[in-house]
Amino acid sequence: MSRELIALSEATTRRFWSLVDQNAGNGCWEWRGYQNLGYGRVRLDGTTYRAHRASYMLTRGEIPNGLVLDHLCRNKLCVNPDHLEPVTNRENVIRGTSPIAHQAKQTECKRGHSLADAWVSARGYRHCRSCRLERAAARMAERRRLGIPPLAKLTPSDVQVIRKALASGEATTASIAREFGVSQATAAGIRAGRLWKHVALTD
Repeated sequence: MSRELIALSEATTRRFWSLVDQNAGNGCWEWRGYQNLGYGRVRLDGTTYRAHRASYMLTRGEIPNGLVLDHLCRNKLCVNPDHLEPVTNRENVIRGTSPIAHQAKQTECKRGHSLADAWVSARGYRHCRSCRLERAAARMAERRRLGIPPLAKLTPSDVQVIRKALASGEATTASIAREFGVSQATAAGIRAGRLWKHVALTD
């Protein structure tokens, strides 16, 4: 949300434009004052603005709520209002050259799945739902191959303790179920070697 620029004094306005080079080339008006993160910054009547936003508000008026200014010239130091267009943040990102912008322009993931239903992370990256589902299915298949229950509560060390206790007769499937919070069927499957097949019994 932009902050409306109050009527500036003639001296303040003159100071602002004195820091702008209107002959920088390519039609750009480059900011020659303080810079931060590649953008010009200026303090006007006690409030700090990005220089290009201040220029736009001084010459064009308010920036519509929810929109940001896109540098059509791709020059972050440019404050020429003719080179600035109010757009949504997403549109601004897509128009850029960052890795996020490159990814946003893709229609398919590297495996050829459509990104039409991709989910977007907090950092703005799109992630393929089809790839995610395939990875989840592969993990489940591997767990089934190893005999690991889908909602396993046990660790490999737990399984070793259980196998040893059941093999020695020190415990029953019922007592194991109570102690480890699993079903008797799970305890029996561990004893029979049907579950957690990849965990070897140690001495």
